[in-house]
Amino acid sequence: PSCRKPVHTGCNPNYALREIIDKLEVRCPEEVEERPSKRFKTTGEDYCADDGAENNSGCDWRGTVSGLEDHITNVCLLATITCGEEGCKHTCRRREMEAHRSSQQGILSHMTLKYENKLKAMEMKYESKYQMMNDRIVVLEKKAKLCFNLQCSLPHREIKRGCMYCTRCGVANYCSRACQTSDWRNHQEYCNRNARRYDPESRAEGG
Repeated sequence: PSCRKPVHTGCNPNYALREIIDKLEVRCPEEVEERPSKRFKTTGEDYCADDGAENNSGCDWRGTVSGLEDHITNVCLLATITCGEEGCKHTCRRREMEAHRSSQQGILSHMTLKYENKLKAMEMKYESKYQMMNDRIVVLEKKAKLCFNLQCSLPHREIKRGCMYCTRCGVANYCSRACQTSDWRNHQEYCNRNARRYDPESRAEGG
């Protein structure tokens, strides 16, 4: 057995045979045969035209089996590789990768991918903090019996009598039906998040 991985053969490799195989001369498997030249018929003569001769030329690497893997992985310009930038899944031949990385579209794509996860993490972090602060303000306003409508005409929005409250969340206080209707757009998000937690009996017991 000459396989480098014993798991494939079930036994240790024949090192003497492997040494012989490693020294065998091989060509790069990415070598591309040149396409036949186009011929244009004219009066009595044929003219050959090389269409993209540079693109048709294959890899001219010659070496041993032991050096083939390193050549394909690190050197060969015709080998297909994946862009090494974070999050980028673009694949192309090695000789075309530099053009991808230096192009305006490639640079913008890499910058977007690089900072996209960081921006999402920051948004989630500050969004949760904002909700916590907002919920705390709501609790304090409830205890102080302030009208939740910021545009309320009462002095300091303080409700001295006839306090109303939202029947969905049981938290928001209002001095009148008009204030409740006017504030619904601002209160809706909090109300939707806390509607299921509301227990009417606890509101009645706590006042």
